[in-house]
Amino acid sequence: MKIKNAIFLLISISILTSIGLGISIIYSDYIYNPTGFIASVNIIDSSYLSSEPGVENDIENESENIKVMLNKIDEWAKGANATIIQKNGFVAGVGFCSYSDWIKNNMNIDVNSIDKSGVYLLNDLNLYNAYVIGDVFLPETVALEILGTYDGNNTPAIINGVDFIYPLSLSTSVEGMYFTDTTEIGTLIDLFEKSGYEVLSIRQSQNMTIISLLQTLFQDNFLSKALLIALIGLCFCFIYCVLLMYRENCSLLWIHHIFGLTFKRFITAIFIILFIISLISTILLKSLLVNGLTYLNSSDINRITKSVAVTIILLISIANLIGIYYLMKQFKLRD
Repeated sequence: MKIKNAIFLLISISILTSIGLGISIIYSDYIYNPTGFIASVNIIDSSYLSSEPGVENDIENESENIKVMLNKIDEWAKGANATIIQKNGFVAGVGFCSYSDWIKNNMNIDVNSIDKSGVYLLNDLNLYNAYVIGDVFLPETVALEILGTYDGNNTPAIINGVDFIYPLSLSTSVEGMYFTDTTEIGTLIDLFEKSGYEVLSIRQSQNMTIISLLQTLFQDNFLSKALLIALIGLCFCFIYCVLLMYRENCSLLWIHHIFGLTFKRFITAIFIILFIISLISTILLKSLLVNGLTYLNSSDINRITKSVAVTIILLISIANLIGIYYLMKQFKLRD
């Protein structure tokens, strides 16, 4: 009997850990947002995807079209009272236009004093020595005035590793990642699509409720549906495993009850065992995540661990309420 109970406990721990891993996958794919409360849009010029080989674009017209598009984006940000940050993989800095307090609150920069020909530079002595002469940034090329500096140690994740920020109007490309502090990005997406750009990806900043998450999982691709069904199946397997333990130990518990085992002591012992199971499952899950099964940082891993711990407690409570009801019913039949 002890071996059988030990096997049941190992199976239960394995099932609970698997449920935790499934929850971590859902979190990383549907809830995790690397930009925090900033929405992001990744766009590319659709003309590059449809143009025939050997056809060259008019550079002068293209440059003018870029300026027009950047002005439209600026106007959108102004109308939405939003901040726009443009990140291009080929530029060490980022372009921005700001009509909210995001830049001021997160980078301690007063954007009201921004000059169209000026930049804000990362507070780094090596950067100054390499690219600055007499308070002028890149004097031999763009020759932009340095309006101030910002501390790289306290910047948000989307600005990490950025050497300088410059007005969006100085950008030489429309393509790239756009970050904004407003959740109303539908009109911005329409602006890109109507101007000949293709939206490759969208990452919204709003928090998902449990109901909306379940709806998304059911409406998304086949893999998300399969994952959700698998998690539901594992939950039923765990409940069934616990009920099997109650059924297998019913006679033994009845004998102990005859010889003085009270229901209070029995329930206390059950809760101690359940606490040990949940603790082992949670620790095992966290160790798996920390040691390479996810790309998430420690704060996200802690958030997943807490969510899994709550889920495990709920599952254990449901399973054992059913088990105790079954046990009480069997004891009454034997009285």
